[in-house]
Amino acid sequence: MPEQGEVRELAFKCGSCGSTLNYEPGTTNLKCPHCGTEQAIAPVAKPIVEHDIAELEPVPYTAAQGFGAESRHFKCDRCGAVTSLAKGEMATKCAFCDSPVVVEAPPVPGMVMPESLVPFVVGKDKAIQLFQGWLRGLWFRPSDLKRRAALAQIDGLYAPHFTFDANAFSRWSGYAGHYYYETEHYTAYENGRQVRRSRQVRKIRWEYRSGTHSAFYDDALINASKGLPREILQSIYPYNLKGGLVPYKHDYLSGYKAEAYSIDPRDCWQSARGEMQQSERGECSRLLDGDTQRDLNVSTDFSDIKWKHLLLPAYVASYQYGAKVFRFMVNGQTGKVQGEAPYSWLKIGTTIAVVAIVIGGIVAAKYFGLF
Repeated sequence: MPEQGEVRELAFKCGSCGSTLNYEPGTTNLKCPHCGTEQAIAPVAKPIVEHDIAELEPVPYTAAQGFGAESRHFKCDRCGAVTSLAKGEMATKCAFCDSPVVVEAPPVPGMVMPESLVPFVVGKDKAIQLFQGWLRGLWFRPSDLKRRAALAQIDGLYAPHFTFDANAFSRWSGYAGHYYYETEHYTAYENGRQVRRSRQVRKIRWEYRSGTHSAFYDDALINASKGLPREILQSIYPYNLKGGLVPYKHDYLSGYKAEAYSIDPRDCWQSARGEMQQSERGECSRLLDGDTQRDLNVSTDFSDIKWKHLLLPAYVASYQYGAKVFRFMVNGQTGKVQGEAPYSWLKIGTTIAVVAIVIGGIVAAKYFGLF
């Protein structure tokens, strides 16, 4: 009988040598890293379901507990070592023999389990190549950045997300301002004499307008992890959900880390709702039209709201340049890279100085009538 806090390890063993199989990116196979034996992942014959928003309402807030208890441990099937499992982790590696482990934790009451995922397409070696290419393409960075950027770590991670669908209906009203110009006469002094001059003065004609706008929002994507760098993560979007999403199966996690969500799904809906409202305001502003606007008021109602919980692949990595550590991420499906990098203030200063010299030369040449 399992002890309290234990979780069940899911075994994906090679039939030839007994090693643990890893998911092979871009395929539907598990592959042995030692002898190369491949094993097909059995397809899941079930549709990917989008749930009604009402199904989130009775869920108690237990997201902080992850997919299991606060303290959990597993016994590695390969070396026999007992390893603690970090809160919220679904897949990890044995700390002693580095064997990939996928675990199945006891269900937490109220925890929304993932029902779909996008498998990795980009392998780890390719992700490192993409990172190096990204470094080469950066502007105003130290010349030795690529040579001295020491990769500290790179881990494939399935990151928790929610998507939301909704019909939006907005009522809007406001004032559209239209520019027009009137000629204004004034008196000026030139060489001690009064002269009459005229100028064009811009005026605004305000027009009250109102109307409605309807839109359907499909798969609004919201990150549900507090630990991932949000700005970097959103910069490697989008993911191809229409063509790449498959029903959830533990096999795809083998060899990768996987994280449980740490942001309550209802809070995720509020984030999606805010993004949709911002989009609606932009669309209503476009309908109001005019050269300028004032007092735009938009009221939006949402209906037929659906959601789904899914895992998306990303490489989360860091590298060191000098004494500082910088983070970057690679989209595990598309290969898009985004991250942090140091600036070369010498290059920036030199560029500014060169531009200033060129502009100064052009101004001087015009002043002296050289062209």
